[in-house]
Amino acid sequence: MSEMQPTRGIDWRKPREEGYLLALPSGNTARIRPVALDVLLRHGEIPDILTPLIAKMIYEGVDTDELDRLLSVETLAEQSDEMLALIDAICTASFVQPRIVDEPQAEDEIAIADVDLADRGTVFSLAVLPARHLRSFCERQAAGVEAVPDGDGDGPAPE
Repeated sequence: MSEMQPTRGIDWRKPREEGYLLALPSGNTARIRPVALDVLLRHGEIPDILTPLIAKMIYEGVDTDELDRLLSVETLAEQSDEMLALIDAICTASFVQPRIVDEPQAEDEIAIADVDLADRGTVFSLAVLPARHLRSFCERQAAGVEAVPDGDGDGPAPE
């Protein structure tokens, strides 16, 4: 029987430092990392109107129904500035590669405006999950789809 060993520090840091590759709805791929909501909260990067919800998510866990409600068209219309500020803050903190900066100059930099809203919503809903959930989600993503035949030799015609 092997003796249990502590997990190496590098393994603890890996999700935060390296992130995970994620294919986004736009077709672009980014390397994102989970975002600790308590860190954003401490740094004052969450709009005040959403602070109670984020505190609830931190202390009681992520409620995916609540995330879906937050990302709904109705909610965005009602609190669009605050909600979009939160989504943008989380996306900016999540993107490892390319990095999101105010004024992109380097090859590996983009502005938040370069990221489609659908991509931002996807990153937001995944980035606030614990690293273990993000890792398992990324591992389950479908691989590239094979080309389909052009119709010749597809079998008998339907009746």
